[in-house]
Amino acid sequence: MIRSIRLKFFVIVWPMVVASLVIFGSLLGTWSQVELTRMSMQVESIRHLGTATRLVVDSLAAIPRGDTAGIRALAVRFTVSDSLLGGVIVASEQRGVLLNTLSEVPDRDITVGAGRVIIIESVLREGEAEAITRAKVEGTLIDPPTDPDPRFVALVPDYRPQRLLDQRPQSDAGRVLQRRILQAVLVGSVIAALLTLVLSGRLTGRVTTLAGAAGELGRGNLAARVPVEGADEVAGLAVAFNEMAGSLEASEGQRRRMVSDVAHELRTPLTNMVGLVRMALDGLRPADRALLEALEEESLLLQQLVDDLRDLALADAGELRVTTEEVEVAEVVRRALGGFHARFAIQADLPEGPLSAVADPRRLGQVLRNLIQNAVTHSPGPESVLVAVARQEDGVTISVSDAGPGIAPEYLEQIWERFYRVDPSRSRDTGGMGLGLAVARRLVEGMGGVITVESVVGQGTTFRVRLPVA
Repeated sequence: MIRSIRLKFFVIVWPMVVASLVIFGSLLGTWSQVELTRMSMQVESIRHLGTATRLVVDSLAAIPRGDTAGIRALAVRFTVSDSLLGGVIVASEQRGVLLNTLSEVPDRDITVGAGRVIIIESVLREGEAEAITRAKVEGTLIDPPTDPDPRFVALVPDYRPQRLLDQRPQSDAGRVLQRRILQAVLVGSVIAALLTLVLSGRLTGRVTTLAGAAGELGRGNLAARVPVEGADEVAGLAVAFNEMAGSLEASEGQRRRMVSDVAHELRTPLTNMVGLVRMALDGLRPADRALLEALEEESLLLQQLVDDLRDLALADAGELRVTTEEVEVAEVVRRALGGFHARFAIQADLPEGPLSAVADPRRLGQVLRNLIQNAVTHSPGPESVLVAVARQEDGVTISVSDAGPGIAPEYLEQIWERFYRVDPSRSRDTGGMGLGLAVARRLVEGMGGVITVESVVGQGTTFRVRLPVA
C-alpha cells in the first residue's frame, strides 16, 4: 500500500497524462493519415477522371449512334477496367438517361439537369456504411453541339472511403506524420513525468513540514511554527497553523499566569487568617470583636475572589446570566452609593426626573460598587470622587471619576485583563485582586452596554458605562 502522498500523486497523475497523450497521438496520426490519403486520391482521381473522360468520349463517338449494345459494352468494360470509377452514365437533355452502368443506383434516382449536369440522389450502402448520398456530375458532349439532341457522358468516380483505402497504398506523408506524432508523445510523456515529480515534491514537501510541526505541537512544543511559502492553499494552511499555535501558546501562558495569580490571591487572605488564629491560640492577641472583624474581612476577600472567578468562568463559557429590564438608573446608583456614604463623602450628580435604561439592576449595582471602590482607593480623598448620570442621544451614561494619579496610555487596554495591576508591587493599598474590571466589562457587555476609560496621568481617571434605552 502506498502511504506517500507524493507517490500516490505520481502513480495516479502520470499514467493518466501519458495515456491521454498516447491516445491523442494515435488518433491524430490515424486521422491525419486517412485525411492525407483521401486528399491524395481525390487529386489523383480528378486528374485521372479528365483523361478517362476524353478516352470514353472518343470511343463512344466512334460507335454508331444506334448501336446501343456496343455503347453499353464499351461503358461496362471501361468501368470494370478502371478501379477509380463507380460507373458511366450517358444521357441527353431531351431523353434523359440513355445508359447507366451504376449497378447500385436505379435510373429513377438520376436526374438530368440543364447544362449537361447529372444529379444522383441515392443512398449506396456497403454493409452498414453509406457510400454516396448525393452527387452532381457535369457531363461531356459526345455528339457535336449542332446535333438537335446531343448526347453527353458523365463518369462517376467512386467516393466510398473504405474502397479507396482498400485499393490504394498508404501515403508516405501519412507515415512520416504518424511517426513524428508518436515521437512527440514520447517526449511529452517524459516531460509530464518530470513535471509531476517536481510539482508533487513541492506540494508534499510543504505538507511534510506541516505534519512535523503538528507533531511537535502535539508533544507539547507550543513554540513550533512552519514557514509560509507562496499564497496557495498550503500556504493558507500554514498561516492557520501558525495562528493556532500562537493562540495555544498565548492561552497556555495565560493559564499559567492565572494559576499563579489565583494562588497568590488565595494565599494572602488565608495567610492572614491563619496568622490571626495562631496569635489568638498563642495568647498574643485576645479573641475579641476586633479579631472576629479582621477574620470577617479576610473571609469577604476570599468570597469576593471566588465570586469573581465564578463570573469570569461563566462568561467564558457563555453561561453568565444577565437578566435585563427597564430600570431607573438614578435609583440603582443611589443604592450603590449607600454602602459608601457611611464612611466617605462621595459627590453625586444625579438627574431630578426619571431616567430609565435597559440593564440588570443587580449586576449594574455590582459594576458600580466595583468602580466606586477603585475610585475611592486611588483618590487622595473620598470627596474627590464624582458619580454622575447623564442622558445621551443613544442611551444613558454613568461616569465614575477620581482625582488619583491616573493611568498611563500604554496601560489603558491592559487594565481589563485578569489579575492585571498597573502597580507591579501587587499591594492591596494600590489596588484589589485585579479581577474587578475584567468582571465589570463582561457584565456591561452582557447587558448590551459599553464600558470605557479615560485617564490623564497626574489628574485622574474616569470610567463610563453606557447603557441602551428601551
